Amino acid sequence: MMNAIEKILNPIQLPTMAGIHQEFPGRAVGSPEEELMKQLRVQWMEGQLHEGMSVAVTVGSRGIANLVPLLRTLSAFLQSHGAEPYIVPSMGSHGGASPEGQMAVLRGLGVTPDTVNMPIHACVEGCRVDTLPDGTPVMADQEAVAADAVILFNRIKAHTAFHGPYESGLMKMAAVGLGNCYGADYVHGNGDGSIGQRMEQLARTVLGKLPILCGIGVMENAREETAAIHVLPKAEIPIREPHLLRQAREMMPALYLKDIDVLVIDRIGKDISGGGMDPNVVGGFKDGDGRLTPRPRLITVLDLTEATEGAAFGLGMADTTTVSVMKKYNPLATYPNCLMTGTPHLIKIPMALADHRQAIQAAVQMLPSGRRQSPRIVRIQDTLHLQEIHISSNMLDEALSDGRITVSEPLAGWPFNTDGNLF
Repeated sequence: MMNAIEKILNPIQLPTMAGIHQEFPGRAVGSPEEELMKQLRVQWMEGQLHEGMSVAVTVGSRGIANLVPLLRTLSAFLQSHGAEPYIVPSMGSHGGASPEGQMAVLRGLGVTPDTVNMPIHACVEGCRVDTLPDGTPVMADQEAVAADAVILFNRIKAHTAFHGPYESGLMKMAAVGLGNCYGADYVHGNGDGSIGQRMEQLARTVLGKLPILCGIGVMENAREETAAIHVLPKAEIPIREPHLLRQAREMMPALYLKDIDVLVIDRIGKDISGGGMDPNVVGGFKDGDGRLTPRPRLITVLDLTEATEGAAFGLGMADTTTVSVMKKYNPLATYPNCLMTGTPHLIKIPMALADHRQAIQAAVQMLPSGRRQSPRIVRIQDTLHLQEIHISSNMLDEALSDGRITVSEPLAGWPFNTDGNLF
């Protein structure tokens, strides 16, 4: 016997879907390891390393292309000069704001002492290294403060909550990554309007107080390939990062087709984006004039990534999801980041349906009646991987008129299994 939800949703027919390929421009580095080694072999770097020197290398919670081989290459270079490198998990309040949680995040990214040939010193406790004019203490990770030198390693990319000269990159790593919960609280604690200014203030202070050797900024194209690697002396980080950020923004993936009724996202997670799903891709982001960028009418999330360890940051941007996602939702891994950034809207619980089919049908049911019969639906794996996506049949003519799009799979029905799920 059907329940009330099934009676409402069962009559909804989902449109056939076609696979399309979105062609993104942008070069890729042939050998990221060789490129990093070449960048490291500049004269200023050679003279600053010595036998027995301890070097703390920051690693955050985001997925970075070629992360493990790049870290292994960096370790080999430092050890070849007699230095003793180790990794400091540098991810603000991510990983449940605990050493164990942050170690788990790194394992999810493939980073272990064996894979990168460096020990990992996890500690979320901070040392006071300075005081801001307003009396705010400037805190930095104890393991970084104890090192003879620190290397800031991070991807340079657009932030998911604000725009400014410094977003996600080396300055953020100095302010929030090394600042642990303290840095996250100070940067995010006064609302989105001042995040950029507070982050820059904190980062410049940390750069002045810690023995930062250099910053290694990794840049990626829209195909999630390493596009460039820049090794910046400490003094050049605040000067060159804004220019690199502009380049990174130009290489971001995007959804070429607009006016989407339902966006189906197979998975979200902190390893995909700080917001679980990137608002630079899905919309709902405030532009320079404070206006919200267009977003799909409704969003359906089907799963969390394994690497996110139950941290469901970003689920609040969805309108429907599944019961199985809610079973993976781990408050201990999710709430600390929300508490430190003041973003409860990003972790609110959407409508949770029995399976994938119902979650998508529910989104269609909640469309305006005039769009319900022929909904424009787009399905993506996540907001990082947008080359191969699926679109509903009523969007196909528009796609074919766009020279950047080709059809990769013919129209077909949704491949639900007997449990009503897609995978």
